[in-house]
Amino acid sequence: MGLTGIQILKKLPKTNCKECGFSTCMAFAMKVAAGQADINACPYVDPAVKEEIAEASAPPVKKVELGGGEYTYFLGGESVLFRHDKRFENPPLIGTFISTKMQEEEILRRIELYKKLKWERVGITLKPEILFLQDEENGGKLVEITRKVRSELPWVALVLASSETKILRESIEVCGDFKPLIYGASSQNFEELSKLSIETQAPLTIIGESLDEISELSEKALKKGLRKLVLDPGSQGVRELFEDLIIIRKTAVKNRFKPFGFPVITFPYRYTNSYLFEALIASALICKYSSIIILSDLKPEALFNLLVERMNIYTDPQKPLVVEEGIYPINGPDENSLVAITCNFALTYFIVNGEIEASRVPTWLLIKDTDGLSVLTAWAAGKFGADTIAPFIKKCGIEEKIKHKKLIIPGYLAGIKGELEEELLGWEIIVGPREASGIPAFFKNFTEELKKEKKTERIEVVEEEKQAVKKEKEKKEEGNHKVVCIAENINIMSKRIGKAIKERQAQPIQRMAKESAELGAEYLDLNIGPAKKDAQELAPWIVRIVEEVVDIPISLDTTNPDVMIAGLKASKQPSKVLINSITIHPERLNRLAPFAAETGCDVVALLWGESGLPRDANERASLAVDLVGKLNEYDIPNEKIWVDPVLTPITLGAQQIREILNFLSMLQEVTPGVKTIVGLSNVSNGVAPHLRPYLNRVMLMMLMKYNLYSAILDIYDKELIEIAKGKYPQWVSLVHKIMEGKEINTQKLSPKETEIYKTVKVLTGETIFSESWLEV
Repeated sequence: MGLTGIQILKKLPKTNCKECGFSTCMAFAMKVAAGQADINACPYVDPAVKEEIAEASAPPVKKVELGGGEYTYFLGGESVLFRHDKRFENPPLIGTFISTKMQEEEILRRIELYKKLKWERVGITLKPEILFLQDEENGGKLVEITRKVRSELPWVALVLASSETKILRESIEVCGDFKPLIYGASSQNFEELSKLSIETQAPLTIIGESLDEISELSEKALKKGLRKLVLDPGSQGVRELFEDLIIIRKTAVKNRFKPFGFPVITFPYRYTNSYLFEALIASALICKYSSIIILSDLKPEALFNLLVERMNIYTDPQKPLVVEEGIYPINGPDENSLVAITCNFALTYFIVNGEIEASRVPTWLLIKDTDGLSVLTAWAAGKFGADTIAPFIKKCGIEEKIKHKKLIIPGYLAGIKGELEEELLGWEIIVGPREASGIPAFFKNFTEELKKEKKTERIEVVEEEKQAVKKEKEKKEEGNHKVVCIAENINIMSKRIGKAIKERQAQPIQRMAKESAELGAEYLDLNIGPAKKDAQELAPWIVRIVEEVVDIPISLDTTNPDVMIAGLKASKQPSKVLINSITIHPERLNRLAPFAAETGCDVVALLWGESGLPRDANERASLAVDLVGKLNEYDIPNEKIWVDPVLTPITLGAQQIREILNFLSMLQEVTPGVKTIVGLSNVSNGVAPHLRPYLNRVMLMMLMKYNLYSAILDIYDKELIEIAKGKYPQWVSLVHKIMEGKEINTQKLSPKETEIYKTVKVLTGETIFSESWLEV
């Protein structure tokens, strides 16, 4: 396991000289721990300490570089066993081989395959990138082939194999600065090839007949100072191959066993004469830890599927593929052509683009930046509604390219049709098909209507579409609850109170405010949702009517900084208001922080970075140091900052929950004096309603181990509030003992304690989550 930010900080000079590019040594240490900065950026760290930190912070599977310049490839660099734990870093290189025994025609055929076999998929070029050159004649032919390949396939990484060291050296010299991989150092030729690797700086493959032999040779190479290694376990069968690969990765990652901490090369064709079975083996090797996969041949029907699988497995799940915002002409559009809009999630764009091309209807396709979110997700996040689409239409330049004002929106956005027409005066909004497969027929029919110059009737939203949007809203409402000492229930998305907020009915809101106060709420979270055109008036109104009937402070929750400020200005006691929330993003930070400093109110520092949700405890700590530091620059002291680590649903797995607990354990060391806050109901988002209280209550008790300061929660859950108020210390003690790994005699637990025990196991990931966890 790598060093934490605190461990790294202890080894730094602590002068806060800023020469590393960061404001403090603390901030720099957090960035190094999160893998976002290089320890070598500090000019004052002792070289021995630098080497120690670099070694400890390096991934357990070392990163090895092949090629050079614009065609540089990386192998390894991995730190996890499973993609969902974090992500897989560097995709395996896939290719075939050329032997010196092959006829000239076959050699040329294989070279041509590398030129022809390439595909575009969601804006990414998929193609084979590595070629294994095998010298089986011990003559000069390998050097000639190497020269030819470098000339005709400059992007292809090379693996060179020969029993003659002299031939290998000449072939490496042909490659110049483009470093090939030397194959393969065995117990017989280790000394010669290790020397060649050191002299040429080319990576070296270690081969053996067993893992023990691989381990011994790898350890010898490490002692010689070799760090650019690739392993070939030489497994005798398919089962043994995967067993060996799992042992190599698991031993490297879990036990930090350095001789196995290197990428692996595999040859699926060694285990079968069937190309189909070979492709199946290669498919599994993409997931199970091979960094180079050499096939017997390149057949497009198999290669394409392998490359697509590789792209999917090695795509960062937290960084969606996106296309650039703008206007995309399809099928040669002119001033009378259709105009349609969609999000910038790459998969959506390429599917929609393909369907429009298939329709042969000239179209201007507008791509709106939604941070890579799909249509409905972007709408739910407030990034693809009328208030964001309308400004984009006005500024993107489409009005200069067309004579009409008709805009086709995705069918799933039918609910914003009326609002968008109000925002875009003079425009007619047409609701398109919900699925991309319906685009060709819809566009053709709509084009025919335009050609006949009939007045286009506004397409009414069918009841089915209304119900779909309604269900999405309800789904969002179910998972939008947050808080502990802060009542989450006054929420525009709530079924119970949302209508009253939208229709400005004060009485139901005031009644809920008084009930919340009576039930023990210390704050009221007023969540008015994504800021719409009337939110500037809504925010002051709801603040005033709530403060008329209760004296407890409010937490104002909206995504629009201007609306937030309007609401806070309406408060009778603005210094007691909690701003929920401020992020590292400049448009929120620079607008809200000065106002918070001026009024003296507290702020929620939401740990949502430029790339979205932090992946682990170190990334959260790094982001916390950055955000708290920037708030300090506005003279907001730590005691007025409430850090929200962003609690995630158990349905997404327990890994993020473990990382949040780890982060909370170190928070006071990195940002002393800050408070903590979580949206507690998030943990049970997406779970059956009758099961949510079990998860919420136990999650609260787990967070209390790390002195959680506050939570946004369901104030109507009596038992939850009682736990928060300290009524059940025996339950809290039991939860903490389970978390600490202490032995629990489950036979002596009461039925209630058994429920708690099972729920802790689910939330810590020791038991796989399913909605039957209490019954198991």
